[in-house]
Amino acid sequence: MLAGLWLAIGHRVKPGTLSIKDCPADDRPRERLVRLGPGALSTVELLTVLIGSGARGASADQVARQVVATWPALRDLAGLSVTELTDVPGIGAANAARVAAAWELARRLQRERRERRPVLSSPRAVWRHLTLDLRDRDRERFLALCLNTRNELMREVVISMGSLNASIVHPREVFKPALACSAAAIVIAHNHPSGDPSPSREDHEVTRGLSEAGTLLDIPLHDHIIIGADSYYSFRDAGLL
Repeated sequence: MLAGLWLAIGHRVKPGTLSIKDCPADDRPRERLVRLGPGALSTVELLTVLIGSGARGASADQVARQVVATWPALRDLAGLSVTELTDVPGIGAANAARVAAAWELARRLQRERRERRPVLSSPRAVWRHLTLDLRDRDRERFLALCLNTRNELMREVVISMGSLNASIVHPREVFKPALACSAAAIVIAHNHPSGDPSPSREDHEVTRGLSEAGTLLDIPLHDHIIIGADSYYSFRDAGLL
């Protein structure tokens, strides 16, 4: 699909559509943003501002228009890696980095808006806390959530990135932050980029190993939550913890 974008940009732009250079200065996206604020701009215009400049034969707004036409849902666009973005004709490494940085700032803003010490007393509460940050990632992220006796979040640590297996997720790395903050319990969580939260054999193995380690350390593993596209899987709800 990405390979065909160059032709798409060259031939699918609506006839008569003006490029940035053809628009009056006051109607260009950057000038409109300064004058009216970012809320007045369309998704295409905001992406045009981020891209800044296109490639030979395609302006920034033409590239942005085709990208939004290909990925109309912001969730899909937010899930693209820098490598995938640089595969789009007209988006080089610098432009891809700017777009990726914008998505990461948005994710961090969402995290800041959450309660400072959210109470994670149920699988659904954990899912609500993590879903915005994890569901659109293109790689698996494995996290440890350290809880106090009231199930309040004390610390959240990314343990590993990439395919989940027992050799990568070592009990030492998982329980080290829990010991450091004197956690009463932990919850572990990771995402499935496929969108399907069903546990794999590796997920079961990791859960079993960490549960046994938690028993030895007297820091029980309360749950293992797998984040999917629009749902989650809880090992505790399934009766496996």
